[in-house]
Amino acid sequence: MAGSPLVRRATRKARLQQLEAEMEEVRPFVALAREIQAEVRHMAEVGPAGSSTVVEAVEAIPRRERAAVARRIFEQLPPTERWNVVERVFEDTEVREAIAAERDLIRAVAVSALARRSVVTGVRVNRLIDTRDIAPDEEVMVGLFAASDVDVAVDRGHRSATCARRVVFRSEGGGLLRVVTDVFNPRGGYFVRAEYDEQTWRTSDRLAPHSLVRLGSLTEDSDGPRFEPMLYPGARVDVEIAGRVVPGKLHMGYVMIGDDDLFVQGDSPA
Repeated sequence: MAGSPLVRRATRKARLQQLEAEMEEVRPFVALAREIQAEVRHMAEVGPAGSSTVVEAVEAIPRRERAAVARRIFEQLPPTERWNVVERVFEDTEVREAIAAERDLIRAVAVSALARRSVVTGVRVNRLIDTRDIAPDEEVMVGLFAASDVDVAVDRGHRSATCARRVVFRSEGGGLLRVVTDVFNPRGGYFVRAEYDEQTWRTSDRLAPHSLVRLGSLTEDSDGPRFEPMLYPGARVDVEIAGRVVPGKLHMGYVMIGDDDLFVQGDSPA
């Protein structure tokens, strides 16, 4: 059976896949090797009058090729060794700058993730969102529901099919949100009611793309109406736009920042 055509074909296929994987791994270095080979051949032809050392040959290779190789090596090294090894081996200024830029990007991502985690933890403990705590450039998705649907939605989060309206924003910082999209009945599971249908959304609620708004709660106290940039699970969501506060018709079922469903404990995004 070991020598059957079926087994031989399977073996050849596995070997071919292994070779393809190995070729893909060395692909970024092929152009660099060819450049070095060409320079060395040139040295042999012209003799001492031409480039006299391999170092000079390497120096003649386009900077972008060396930067690509540096990044490739950087990605494969253990994190604790990346910076020292790459910066020691690659003395070229532009290559070092490319690696530094990569390092700064990783650091920025880590700082952003830490800030988001702090917000998520605070929200889950306090059961409210102060939109001023959302960092600039974060994507914020808000699911709005009819009052009769919202309690179940809070438990299910973004997986709830009865969402009447889904609005995606990009945070500008300080509680200011820029509208990206505003969609009616995004998952098709909302049971349309006379008090809130597509016509109502389209004519009075829909937020125009790129408009700047604040989300929160309109309350009454002894001094009159007061708008606070606070969102509560299950509560009505009001909107401040162009200095005017518009009471909402729907309630907050979920809020997502990036992949985090803020009010769902232990959420693992689908």
